[in-house]
Amino acid sequence: MVKLRRGVIPTTSARNPGECQVCGENPDTIVLLPQARRNTAVFGCIACAIRLGLYCEKHNGPHTAFDDGLSACLRCIDELSAKDEEVCEELLQRLRSQLPEYEREELDEWLEAVTEITGHSEARCFMRALAGKALRLGVPVEAIEERVRREQSVSLIF
Repeated sequence: MVKLRRGVIPTTSARNPGECQVCGENPDTIVLLPQARRNTAVFGCIACAIRLGLYCEKHNGPHTAFDDGLSACLRCIDELSAKDEEVCEELLQRLRSQLPEYEREELDEWLEAVTEITGHSEARCFMRALAGKALRLGVPVEAIEERVRREQSVSLIF
């Protein structure tokens, strides 16, 4: 059995964990690759995961898929969203004040559902959503914030 890590599948033999569904090689370790081909998850070697941008070398694990068809490392999202609660609250209130009423209502409905599920504050959930979208698109959090403000729509972050 291959040493288990988050996202790494168990195999019957350390010598033959299975074939990489991307390159066809038989690596020592295979991981679940989100969205690697036509919105389906496949098993692949770490080299292919890195090449496809579906593996976080910093945290030594595969990305997680999101509903928008993109992926990101959950630990990177945690790090990027680990701001002071007060800073998160200020950002949320500033953005709320600049959105049309129907967009504020959509944001509030989403926040109500997410806070109930996670148990985190609205500000923390909002910051996590911004950080997640920023990482999936490969842009700074500020760019997502600015785009939401410019387009007057919160749909970008959901």
